[in-house]
Amino acid sequence: MFIGRCLTICLLLLSVVLFCGLGLMFNTKTTADVANCPCLEITDRQLAKLSPDKDLNQESLPGHVTSLSSGAHLAKWQKEQGNITATGPNKFQPNWWRSHTRRTCQKLGLNTSQNALTPSMLASVLVDKNHMILYCQIAKVASTNLGKIFAILAGKFNGTDPNAIKSSDVHWVFNKLQTHLDVFPKHVMQDMLKRYFKFTFVRDPFERLLSGYRNKFLQPSSSYFTYINKRLVLKYRKNSTQTGGVTFPEFVSYLLDKERKVPMNRHWQPMYEICRPCETSYNFIGKINSLEEDVSHILEINNLTGIIDISKLPKSYSPQKSDHYLGHYYSQVPRPLLLLLFQMYYADYAIL
Repeated sequence: MFIGRCLTICLLLLSVVLFCGLGLMFNTKTTADVANCPCLEITDRQLAKLSPDKDLNQESLPGHVTSLSSGAHLAKWQKEQGNITATGPNKFQPNWWRSHTRRTCQKLGLNTSQNALTPSMLASVLVDKNHMILYCQIAKVASTNLGKIFAILAGKFNGTDPNAIKSSDVHWVFNKLQTHLDVFPKHVMQDMLKRYFKFTFVRDPFERLLSGYRNKFLQPSSSYFTYINKRLVLKYRKNSTQTGGVTFPEFVSYLLDKERKVPMNRHWQPMYEICRPCETSYNFIGKINSLEEDVSHILEINNLTGIIDISKLPKSYSPQKSDHYLGHYYSQVPRPLLLLLFQMYYADYAIL
């Protein structure tokens, strides 16, 4: 059964106290007591601020993260709260997103000034000057399909069928042809961020994290990730007789290691750090599990309906398959580490 975000947050915090003794509440610091994994970016006081003011049954947290899968918990929570209907027109109202994002960022104590935008964020934003549209790319959030769509929008591909573009060409050909926001002078960037239609797409954080792990470490990948795979095994494998590439629990240990030597990669970097929703007032934030519907809405409100044939967009996302993988892999992660991992991606769950 899917759990709403508020219920999930409260249960996670209660589980920390009941099962782990990590003292996440009221500014009590967690340390490297659990598998040498210290507390991460979102502070305990910030977490406490967002816990709901409701009396909840102190049930134990499920042993795996199936309840957080596929983003359906978010739609359920939104429907129950009455903020957005799961399928109604209110889903597409930018005022709700802006208000929700602003409130949540303030509660978390995150910077909301546009002056705080990072070079990596500006480099992640694609620019379509003809239609005055900005798209912030997030790896492992339908970035290939959305890259095909933006290649057509920006006039980099002559046609209306996104399926006619090879997936490999999106990142190696068209992405290099695209105009990125960071190439413009600061005053021009600020003007575009103010006047252009801005959108991005998001995904359940744990689902996205697992997708990044499977894509880069379980499938043939570049020499860089092959090298990283070996480094993670040397650093985090405790059983010297075990063979094979980095396991998912070892990968989680790497993510939770604040002294990690291997830098955070964009395929598992928190989404809020990539596209900076606290500092950027997005007109629309779409979901991977409603990709076709959300893209159609973006095209419609920008009067671009006939430019792209959305019906031919490849169906690359399967909630059922994602649920299966989530249960299989996250059940391997010890509960204390799972809680710390949730804390690491907490801002993504809360803001997006």
